[in-house]
Amino acid sequence: MKLSELKEGTPVRIQAFKDGKNINDIWGKIRKNSKNQCQIVIYYYEGGNINLNSPEYEIHATAYENGEHEIDWNNQKVGGQEDDRLVENRDTFRIYIGIPVECTIKNEDTAALLVDLSEGGFRICLRDEVIYSPDCPVEIAVEDGDFSFTIGGRIVWNKKVDTVKTMYGCAINSDQDKESIINYIKEKQKKLYDEITSGIK
Repeated sequence: MKLSELKEGTPVRIQAFKDGKNINDIWGKIRKNSKNQCQIVIYYYEGGNINLNSPEYEIHATAYENGEHEIDWNNQKVGGQEDDRLVENRDTFRIYIGIPVECTIKNEDTAALLVDLSEGGFRICLRDEVIYSPDCPVEIAVEDGDFSFTIGGRIVWNKKVDTVKTMYGCAINSDQDKESIINYIKEKQKKLYDEITSGIK
């Protein structure tokens, strides 16, 4: 099965090996971008951040769509078909969150959706027509179960999703105390991992 043949929402597991050693294990679900290229919503990851399309790694990928199917991964090929390569341009893997948060941008309070989060950045989605410029300060207040903390950062990019919603990619401030963020990510990973693997393993 080719990566490009997978349907939106298909659970996948991707393992990367180097010199016979497993150095990365990722669980997630497939999504397609505007060019119909495959991306992945990360539910769980373990190991270092690597380029999964680099030929220096051996990749074992499995899709769980009406059974278990091995994915033909072409990172060993030079100039392979782009629709059969995973598109992932982030410096660090972000885990899907999908909860509403209180957000402050330029001292203005608004409601936002926290789409995903990593130790270095996050994405939020706002329902407004204001396009904030890059480097604009942003702060979000996360309230989720036993977790309650704020994250300060700055906007790096923004993109209109449709006529109503705008997506903002934000970098977390370098002086931010990240202990709460890391603990929160670990807890979310455990829950999402249990969700995606239930009925599979």
